[in-house]
Amino acid sequence: MQVMEPPPQIRSVQGCDEIVIKASPETIWRILTDTARLPEWAPMVRHTNGTQETLDAVRQCDVEFDGRPGKVTERCCEFRPHERIAWVMEQDSFGFSRMLSDFGFGFTLIPLDGSTRLINDSFWQPRHLLASLMSRFMMRPKTRHIRQQVLRNLKQLAEQHTAVTAA
Repeated sequence: MQVMEPPPQIRSVQGCDEIVIKASPETIWRILTDTARLPEWAPMVRHTNGTQETLDAVRQCDVEFDGRPGKVTERCCEFRPHERIAWVMEQDSFGFSRMLSDFGFGFTLIPLDGSTRLINDSFWQPRHLLASLMSRFMMRPKTRHIRQQVLRNLKQLAEQHTAVTAA
């Protein structure tokens, strides 16, 4: 079992959303760590070459942002089974890495009585003044929309799985 290593620097969280899912943390964790299922819950991902997530695992993804196709390379930077997982973008074809450092997202799973509180956060550090302005007025609203869609998709997948296994 791999355990999360402390991040090299304090992450600059730019936004956070959450949802309660009627499923166990283990059920949600299986979905999050099965990279082949990434296109099922991440609306911008068309294809990925990853398999199973582990600390420092790297995956390349074919993605589409605002109708523009591109590629990103992400590394799993936090990994605490059934508690926390996060990825940081290492390369991209959209130019994010020129404007933002430590650009990534993560999930925190908090068990509740018969459910799980799933928190999705986005983090990055603007590299310069223009990036800071774009972060505030463009990136934060865009990533909020993506986080909310991702959470809805994960809720649907996890609750469907729970309903099937309960039947």
